[in-house]
Amino acid sequence: MTFLSGGFLLLVGALLIIYYVLPKRFRYLVLLGGSVVFYALAGRAYLPFLGITVLTVYGTALLLGRSLERQKAYVAEHKKELTREAVAAYKKKESGKRTALFLLCLLLNLGLLAALKYTAFLLDTFRAPWEVHWVLPLGISFYTFQSLGYLMDVKRGKYPPERNFLRYALFASFFPQMIQGPISRYDMLSKTLYEGTCSPRPSTRARTST
Repeated sequence: MTFLSGGFLLLVGALLIIYYVLPKRFRYLVLLGGSVVFYALAGRAYLPFLGITVLTVYGTALLLGRSLERQKAYVAEHKKELTREAVAAYKKKESGKRTALFLLCLLLNLGLLAALKYTAFLLDTFRAPWEVHWVLPLGISFYTFQSLGYLMDVKRGKYPPERNFLRYALFASFFPQMIQGPISRYDMLSKTLYEGTCSPRPSTRARTST
């Protein structure tokens, strides 16, 4: 499905009607449903790859957020007992764990992207005796880099991870961005996507000197 096809125009028209009929707190679900339908119509074989990115990044972000919260709570509880050196050592240890989690998710998603985009090209370039005919999911570069950018921001403590899976899934799969982008930051795009729902926790709560 392309942005100029009749099917796309019908989908957008139906979504607009439903979107403005429903209360604001349900509108993000309409956008999510429309994104899934759009992607399925573009190619049902693409959905598992999008699902892998959504699930791995969502889960990793939650783990990173819990690690940051645990670190903050531990330092606050033992602040009077620990020396400055002990606090720094503890932070370094926890930061190393978060970095390992982040890199694992990064390698998984970038590896999937590279395999789907470049395996056939490399085999052809080096005249390999076999061929592969893998699908190239629509917008995979956009949703992969956007999701990893979100994960990086969570790791840095710029804002807490989105705990609502459906809300995060909408951010990662918002269909108008699938083909032409741009790659957006979570703290900017979410203000529009989740209008009328409970606002995400302020990013200042995630930032801490501990």
